[in-house]
Amino acid sequence: MTPRHFKSLGGFALVGCLLTAAPLRGEEPPKFSVVAQAVESYFASLPDYQPGDLVTQSQVAGALDAVELVGWEVPRRREVVDLALADNSWLVRTLSTTKGKRFMHKVAKNQGGYLRLDRLSSIADGKAAIRVLIKDPGGNEMIEYMDTTSGGFELGRMMAGAKNGVDLNKPTGRIYTADNLVSALQVLYAREFP
Repeated sequence: MTPRHFKSLGGFALVGCLLTAAPLRGEEPPKFSVVAQAVESYFASLPDYQPGDLVTQSQVAGALDAVELVGWEVPRRREVVDLALADNSWLVRTLSTTKGKRFMHKVAKNQGGYLRLDRLSSIADGKAAIRVLIKDPGGNEMIEYMDTTSGGFELGRMMAGAKNGVDLNKPTGRIYTADNLVSALQVLYAREFP
């Protein structure tokens, strides 16, 4: 995922707010490819992790520890960690079940799948709708429809009119995946080491 993709998820503006100079342990910062590799290696070391899985705050913190080991202290680390979902959030717990994981692996193929699930979980009856989608073997197709078609985009927009509704297409600025984290770090890195 490139910084352009992260921007499309709404994180670009938030990452811009996180920028401050952070002291380096060494004279020269590591190349960004080394930073990205540290993140990828960290996630690959996690049991049961598959690329594209939803990541949590503790996992992002662990990835940032790995980045620090290669020589870069990420500026305003706590704020970067807070961009991920909390480990005890409803969506994380729900997608951690056996059926939830199967559903998550299907949804991960869609660029904005987690965004829409996150938004959907915040509206009235949204959690119940997600449970139904998880139980349905083709439930991920609804998320794919909302993520890839104009009709689905319109449906997501119309959800703002539901009770406690919100536009399911509206970016959250969150880090949902390891790729989102790498993209956010790339933006921070480029600003800190122009």
